[in-house]
Amino acid sequence: MDLPPYLLAPTNIPHSAVTFEGWITPYPENGAWTRLFDFGHTVGGVGGKDFFLAPNTEANGGSCNLAVSDSTPGWRSEDEVFIPNILGRTNLHLVAVYNPNPNRAILALYMDGVLAAQTVTRKPLGTLDNVFSYLGRSAYPADAYLNGSISEFRIWSGELTPFQIAINGAVGPDVIGLSDPGALQRVRLVLNQNMVKGGVQECKTYADFALVTNVNVTRGLGTIYQSSNPSVVTIDTNGVATAVGAGSATLTATYGSMSDSKLVTVTVPGIALKNRWSFNETSGTTATDSVGGKHGTLMGSAYFSGTGEVILDGSSGCYVELPAGIVTNYNQVTFETWVTVSSSEYASDNERLFVFGGAHGANEVGLTARSGGQNTLLRAFGLPNVTVVRGGHIAIDKKVHVVGIFNEAAGRVDLYIDGLLQNYAVASFSLASLSNAVSRLGASINDSAFAICNFDEFRIYEGALTPYQIAISKAAGPDNPVVDAGAPVSVALDVDPIMIQGMRRLAHAVANYTNVTNVRLRSDMEEVVLTSSNTNVVRVASGGWLEAVAPGTANITVNIKGRTDTKSVIVVEKQTGLLHRYSFTSDCSDSVGSQDGVLGGAASISEGKIVLPGSAENKAGGYVELPPGLVSSLEAVTFELWVDLGTQGAWARVFDFGDHTTGSGQNGISYIFLTRPWAATPTRLVFSDGVNQANEVVLDAGSLSLEGFSGQIVAVLDAPNNQMAIYANGALVTSGTMNNKRLSGLRDVKCWIGRSLYAADAGLNGTIDEFRIYYGALSAADIAANYAAGPETVRTSLLLVPKPTLSIGVVGNQAVISWPVWAADFTLVSSPVLPATSWTPVSGTLITNETEIRMTVPITGTQQYFRLKR
Repeated sequence: MDLPPYLLAPTNIPHSAVTFEGWITPYPENGAWTRLFDFGHTVGGVGGKDFFLAPNTEANGGSCNLAVSDSTPGWRSEDEVFIPNILGRTNLHLVAVYNPNPNRAILALYMDGVLAAQTVTRKPLGTLDNVFSYLGRSAYPADAYLNGSISEFRIWSGELTPFQIAINGAVGPDVIGLSDPGALQRVRLVLNQNMVKGGVQECKTYADFALVTNVNVTRGLGTIYQSSNPSVVTIDTNGVATAVGAGSATLTATYGSMSDSKLVTVTVPGIALKNRWSFNETSGTTATDSVGGKHGTLMGSAYFSGTGEVILDGSSGCYVELPAGIVTNYNQVTFETWVTVSSSEYASDNERLFVFGGAHGANEVGLTARSGGQNTLLRAFGLPNVTVVRGGHIAIDKKVHVVGIFNEAAGRVDLYIDGLLQNYAVASFSLASLSNAVSRLGASINDSAFAICNFDEFRIYEGALTPYQIAISKAAGPDNPVVDAGAPVSVALDVDPIMIQGMRRLAHAVANYTNVTNVRLRSDMEEVVLTSSNTNVVRVASGGWLEAVAPGTANITVNIKGRTDTKSVIVVEKQTGLLHRYSFTSDCSDSVGSQDGVLGGAASISEGKIVLPGSAENKAGGYVELPPGLVSSLEAVTFELWVDLGTQGAWARVFDFGDHTTGSGQNGISYIFLTRPWAATPTRLVFSDGVNQANEVVLDAGSLSLEGFSGQIVAVLDAPNNQMAIYANGALVTSGTMNNKRLSGLRDVKCWIGRSLYAADAGLNGTIDEFRIYYGALSAADIAANYAAGPETVRTSLLLVPKPTLSIGVVGNQAVISWPVWAADFTLVSSPVLPATSWTPVSGTLITNETEIRMTVPITGTQQYFRLKR
């Protein structure tokens, strides 16, 4: 529908702010980048200077995107927010608020009366060129038209308040909501009163007023939530409840003067391996299920390799047919496989690595290894629709471990690759709605696409594997199905040996069990329990985080099902120094701290360098994943790398530390990254502390291009001095303000080298010789000196230096002097005067125990001053 032009002109919107409101039903089948509305212009075949809402960014999927642009093409300069796509929703109430005035500077999207996402925008309304005012059509001619219906559309001058939006959502499309709904009559808390451990649900709170009922006051309107037992269920300020332990808890929502409470019961479900196909046959067409007896049949040209794999060549009719009804009557199901997908695999949303259901795209659960958008998709259709996007595909000619979990009881769908959580969706769905008439490996239900891959192992569990169980299964491998690892035989703890006051870090452990060895675990797993010998120095915070409280020494003990190990941690005062060093000699280990990385995708190590074969089509084809939380507890940080880069795709990342949206769209929401945005553009350093969406400060290095760059790159974020800077080969390239942002605003859940938090961005193409993270802002002199020293040398002046404390006590006529055992390389010296012209080593016998070193010296009656010297 074409509306009159210039509806957003200043003469029509005198308040320099606007609110769009509509009720929309977008059908499940829609092309890419449809629009509810798009107000802007089209120049040279592209849209720009526009304000738009796209229900979906990919065909039949992607994200819902609200954006405002002041450039042409529009995508070059957009402020935007993303939420999961809204396809298939009926009469959905959507409100888009665009208020760039300095006192607000907000772009916000509301859904069914509740804030869904927001970001900062200062792009004036007057910069829009509202030549066209479209409903259901894009200003970009290549984008699809909306397939759906709009029951009402409104344009408001100014910004509607959140309360007014909630009222409008309650009364619906045919009535303008009252500004005063009358006196509050009742508050209702709506939730599922039965949860499983690990489950998450979004509780809803509704308020009934004298004149308007069912007003959604879930969040943003002052509703307060409480849990009577946070060890069973926690609930945050947005009404999101998380089941953390077995038992019962009462959740209470208070709005205004009224409250409502509900009792929630949490149970811990079991896990059972139901089916296992190992493909160990050497001939024939029957794939044996060694656990459940549900034998499969090789179809078409599929064949057994004779070495434990089934080979699918992608030709028509080539797949493995499994019996129908395998996942019937489950409310939790886990699919696990070890599979090698060919790089020749077709990029198609119709492709299925595995699928169970009754109708293609309408009633099924399954995984797409390489979508049309070059991503990996774990999806459910018709239950209702749920999509989990993992940026980048797995068609990389390398065996990967894939776990897909559909957990109806917890309201989650999770995708793990090689033991690491890639993305998840929180959604309400019913596996009972699944008509499992068809069960296949390597083909879609409608025979429209066939995978090119080799399956080593495929398993189905009733229940949801936990992160701990996934780590155990990955370590055991495809030939050893282990649900119960048995008793732990030994445990080895790994902690950062030196931490700076205020830092937070996870601990790591390697455990050996009776049934499996070399299981790599993290302290954020429930089964890994940490304790500290001195909580005034290091305390164990919720989630398994170690927090450095004050200078000193603490012994950290890990307990995994009764087996323990202890390591010492020294906390030093704040200082600029090297925290983590990755030299890629043979792996991604951290030679300074304990935060080892892992190779992702097709990344490899050659001649002491990490090789990353990324491109626009190979977005996660090669990267390094580091543990979370490496930056957000620091006051200032310096990243230093030695690289040799090739030709880059759009928005390729050198590194990207932050978080991304979940579900059907993977887009960054809080991050620090270094990138080359697109062809012929400079290197860009970006920091966003946006909680819901990008809230960026951008630094462009106009004279530095990452295309073909070889040498040292340094990125400095110095929050205390409000400065960020980029250096290349020892010299400053550019610097600028951080807009008073703090690193504590970063949500560094993912710490990636060579991969972007945005699913659409290219992977990095090149090699990295060295990657370092420093606490503090390195000086220009230090950066130049590091460049001169090269990637193989760490200057000793940048190593963290603990400063031990001397203690002196008196026993009879003897003085007992003690210092920490970790300072064994220090020497006790003395002087009779201060300032001292020289210090003399003190002679005596050293006595060492587990925590300290002691020396006893006689009291002579003359003054002596003591210190430690190294």
